[in-house]
Amino acid sequence: MNLLILTTLMASLVTFAPLADAIAKLNAKTPIGSALKTVDWAEIPAQLRETAQFSAGVESARVLQAIQDRIKAELNLETEDLGDGKTIGFSRSRFIDKLRTIAREEGLTPADPDIQGTIQDITSIPRLGMIHDIQTAKAEGFARWKADQDEGALQAYPAWEFVRVESRTKEREDWPSRWAEAGGEFYGRRMIAVKDSPVWEKLSIFGTPWPPFDFGSGMGLEEVAWDEAVQLGVIPANGHVAPGGQAFTDRLEASTAGLSEEFQDKLRVFFGDQVEITGGKAKWAGVAEAGNEFNPDQARAEDGKWIGGSGFSETTTERGTTIKSPFGYLHGKMGEDGFKISTVNIPNAADRGKGHGVALYEAAIKFAGNKPLLSDTTVELPAAKIYDALARRGYRVVKNPRAVEIDADGPALYVEGGKLSDAVFKVFPKGGGA
Repeated sequence: MNLLILTTLMASLVTFAPLADAIAKLNAKTPIGSALKTVDWAEIPAQLRETAQFSAGVESARVLQAIQDRIKAELNLETEDLGDGKTIGFSRSRFIDKLRTIAREEGLTPADPDIQGTIQDITSIPRLGMIHDIQTAKAEGFARWKADQDEGALQAYPAWEFVRVESRTKEREDWPSRWAEAGGEFYGRRMIAVKDSPVWEKLSIFGTPWPPFDFGSGMGLEEVAWDEAVQLGVIPANGHVAPGGQAFTDRLEASTAGLSEEFQDKLRVFFGDQVEITGGKAKWAGVAEAGNEFNPDQARAEDGKWIGGSGFSETTTERGTTIKSPFGYLHGKMGEDGFKISTVNIPNAADRGKGHGVALYEAAIKFAGNKPLLSDTTVELPAAKIYDALARRGYRVVKNPRAVEIDADGPALYVEGGKLSDAVFKVFPKGGGA
């Protein structure tokens, strides 16, 4: 496949099917504030990096959440309201404009005038432009990589060639040496490897097998057809290339397990209570701790026992509202259209399937008052069962007619396009509804 055709296909992927897999992956990220620089983040296990929304040296949760929300909205081809019935699409320029405003409000303008306006300044156009470009490129790269894991696609085009896809004023000259260090082989002067080769992860400073492989590199991938791969000796005529999705997921999981006591202490110093470590395995703890007492009289477990009272608490900040129970937490944000859920977590496997998640949802419905509870634009099918349970309890549950089923690291329901307020499910109080 030539580069022109590949570029056309990528454009179709971005504009026609709004990167559903990439959006679902982005939804699962946890904003993590830290003073760590890029070189320090490179030492953090790959699983933690892939599941964190972070930017080097940025500790503001508000800024990180805004980055995540606006990138997701842009990929989802959403629009935002300008008032007077006017709307506008999310874009790079509006991303920079909005994030500059938020970062300045957070007091993040560097005191050192030599840093102001540079890539080290989170309020600068160059830094915010880079953040936008790298995040959208990662999302598009992941979406393409996910599509390439299909058996038919692998048999037709089993390999990638590492090529320049964008020109640069000063191009890096070290890519051949980096390719060799990653274990890649040369076919003439061409850098080619099968799609399930570990060379792609080793080549990337981000530890992922899809573009981009470095900041502002201008390098990308061109597919190599089966016959050409056989002719070049990249793969034998009777060879087979396996889908790499599960293997990559397994390697990510393994990266956070069996951590030394020394490294566990380092993670605690770096991230404080943002990280949880159990049995030598690390994961993000999620949203900040709750504080104020909140006693929902409708919160109950699956077996009908009431579990409201002092076991629940609620905290509201500019970032949103967190409701905690003894078994987990739910985080969302109140808007004009309702209380939109962004995160629900029952951390201990032994506590799942016992109604504790439903209890958190009922607490959130109580908190929302007369406004509906809104799901995210993507809901995994196992999580959708909670909405069935709410309907059985007498709540009015409305499913978005535009919701379609997708494969986003597992079956899920997804709403294409629309506005930020779009949701797969809306839940109205008992006796209410639209």
